[in-house]
Parts: sequence; structure tokens; C-alpha cells
Amino acid sequence: MTADGDHDFDELLKRLRTEGEQTVVLAGMLTTVMDRLDDRQQRILDLAVQGTRLAAIAQQLGCTLSEVRQALQMTEDLLDEVQSQPVSSRFVETVVLSPVGDSGPLTQPEGDKTVPAKPPVGPESWPRIPGYDIRSELGRGSMGVVYRAVQKSSGRVLALKVIRPVVATEQERLRMFVREASILSQLEHPHIIRFVGMGTVQDEFFVATEYVDVVPLHEILNDKPLKYRIKVICGIACHVLEALKYAHDSGLVHRDIKPSNILLSRERHKLNAKLADFGLAKNYEDAGLSGMTADGDLRGSLIYMAPEQIRNARDAKPPCDLYSLGVTLYQMLSGKFPFERHRGFRLMCAILEEPQVPLQERCPEIPDELAALIHRALAKDPADRFASAKEMHRAFYPFRRGKMA
Repeated sequence: MTADGDHDFDELLKRLRTEGEQTVVLAGMLTTVMDRLDDRQQRILDLAVQGTRLAAIAQQLGCTLSEVRQALQMTEDLLDEVQSQPVSSRFVETVVLSPVGDSGPLTQPEGDKTVPAKPPVGPESWPRIPGYDIRSELGRGSMGVVYRAVQKSSGRVLALKVIRPVVATEQERLRMFVREASILSQLEHPHIIRFVGMGTVQDEFFVATEYVDVVPLHEILNDKPLKYRIKVICGIACHVLEALKYAHDSGLVHRDIKPSNILLSRERHKLNAKLADFGLAKNYEDAGLSGMTADGDLRGSLIYMAPEQIRNARDAKPPCDLYSLGVTLYQMLSGKFPFERHRGFRLMCAILEEPQVPLQERCPEIPDELAALIHRALAKDPADRFASAKEMHRAFYPFRRGKMA
């Protein structure tokens, strides 16, 4: 046993990572367990499942080692209780660690990658990256911190994503970070975040991309009539679909389409949408060959995931992205998600087996044709969705131009 007692919970963590013979990288815990853990306990569990040492968890979260051990012990006790109950599926019962709930009408929920820093961190803690002058912290997430910086050689304002030192020791996440930079460096499209460069400084990895002065969707749509909202949202959809067509034609599937990965800005008085965060992107033409995703791995944000992505993320194909965009559009238009359940095992079963709540039941004013297009994107069978991003773009384009019936 290590000095901080890491091995005390080996059996618990093993149980969380396996289900029968199927290895699964969990995004979270059983619904019942999650409901009884507070935010800090959930974060402790998340880090422990990722393999972070208990002392490092305590240091990272600013709590005591005793609190870390208490959270894991509580999880183990609850897990014993929950797993003694019958379940109706052989799938592992998983949830997103930061559960997604109703975001309210026309708002973008906080993503699981980058959220506002709490509390703000002062300049004295910012990294020193040669060639860049960091001006402010934009946000932080599970893998690192994003800064607004000026590239000294050009004077350009850029976004600088720096992977945290603790995370840098976790090889899987480091590989994802480097892979995102590698993928972005190959992509050049007006609706995809532009790659600038990457490097390492004193064991800190960083990637520089173009900076987007993000405008929240709710500010754009606030107090606007339905026709305007539909026009804007379908315009966003068309921008994303143009980016997806380019990515899919390049053999890549994004696998994590959601509002927080669609950055909106105003350029020359026009709204522009750019697709961000290619950390989970993969070459679908070589599905299963990259070694980046094990059979059964859950990769992505559960509430936006297509049924086949839940079953096997390793073989995710372009239709997964079209489904996720359908969920995103449903949410943008109605302020709610397609299923009554928003997390955990029940949500996963709903995605796999249950029909969505009709969009017009959430928002009766939506035109019949538009509602039908969104539900087509949400079809459980990929063959029943649009054949390609190009076909889906063609279907939504008239609504971008103001069609209402």
C-alpha cells in the first residue's frame, strides 16, 4: 500500500472500469450514486477513475486526503447498494460527471471541456510561454486551461490551450491533446477553428489556435421573433454542416458535436459559427485501428451521443455527428433535450430504446417541415438519417434563408 493509501480503493476503481468482460472508460457513475454525491465528491471520483493518485486529487481540489478517502468510501458503499438491485440492460450504467440539465430557452449549457474559471486565477499563476504574452484566462476544463494571448512575432490575438501538469502525466489524455493539435493542423476551413502551432515548455504542453470573440447564443436571440430565431439557428446548422462535410470528406468524424463546441462570433456584422474541440475526432475510415479507443469506450457527451456511439464509440461514423447536431438544434430551438431523462443509465436506455419527445410538443410554433428534419437527424437507425452532411445542409438551407412553411 502506498503512503497515501491509493491501493485501498483498487477494487472499487476496478469495478468502475469493468462490466463483465467489457472494459469501459466511464464518464461517470450510476445514477443513484451520482444523486447522492456532491460536486466535489463527483470530481474526486472522476479523477480517481482516471488514475490520479489520492494525494494529487487532494492537492488539485484543495481538500484534505481524509475527504478524498471519505468520498471514495461513500461511493463504494453506495455502489454496493445499487449493484445489488436488478438492472434492465447489460450496458454499464454511466452518466456525465457534470450532469446536463435544462439549460433554459435558447441558451448554451456549460461544456465538459471548458467552463469559466472558479475562482478567477491571477496572472502570477499563469504559465510563461516563450513567444506569447498571456493576457487573460478564458476558461478551464478537465484537460487544461485556455488563455487569451498575443503572439509576439505577429501581434495576433490567439487562444492558448495549456494542458495541466497533473494531467500531463496521464498518457491517454496527453495523447488526446496531441492528437487534437495534429488533427487541427491538417484542417483549414472557414468554419473550423484554425490551428497556429504547438509545443512544450517545462513539461507543459500547449496548442495555439485562432481566438474567437464568442457571442452567446442567448444574446443573439433574446426577445427576437420565432422566424428570426429559426433563421439564425438554421444558419448555425449550415455552418457546422459545411465544416462536417469538409471533415467527413477528409475521413474524420468529430464525435463530440454540442453547443459548447460551436463558437459563435460576429464578423463584418454577420454571424459566423466555428467548430472547435477535435480532441475526440478520429479517422473513421480506419475505424478500430488507431488504438485510441478500446471496444466499449464511451467517448463524448452522453446526452448528445447517437445510439451506435454508445454501443461502440470505436466504430463511430459520420452519421453520429449528424445525430449530435440534431440534438443540438432541438435544444437550441426548444431550450430542452429530446428525452425527459437527462443523465445516467436511464438516459442511456432512452437514447437506445425510447422515442424522443416530439419537438413541437416542446415548441408548438416550429414549422412541421423543420420539426420533421430535426427528427430525421435524430433517427435511432443511422440509415434513416440524412445520407451525408451535404444532404442535411441542403435540407436546412431554405430555413436559413427565412422559410417558415
